[in-house]
Amino acid sequence: MALMMKNNPYEYTQIEKEDPQDFIHRRAQFLIQKVLEREDHKARQQRKRTSGPFFFFFFIRMRVSKKLRKLRKNISNVCTTLFSRFLKSFKRFLSLSSSSSSPTYSDLPPLFALQV
Repeated sequence: MALMMKNNPYEYTQIEKEDPQDFIHRRAQFLIQKVLEREDHKARQQRKRTSGPFFFFFFIRMRVSKKLRKLRKNISNVCTTLFSRFLKSFKRFLSLSSSSSSPTYSDLPPLFALQV
């Protein structure tokens, strides 16, 4: 019976003692590999998140909103410019009409004149 136990393939074998420096080095390599795999996993998740249709529509929405903002700003500038020009011409018209010589419409310079 004792002979059968020695030839048993499932017995534990005694391994040699490992050098402490080699053990520390192998442990450091394992930790470095673990950190690199974790960062790679995070990078893959971010790539998946940014490459989907949601990101595409978000990007288009940002571009459109920026263009609308510019357009709104330009329209407000044009409106204020036109309004100020109108007020100037209206004040000039009132000052001409209230003068002592009382000019008529024919005395005003033509707005649309053809120059030949």
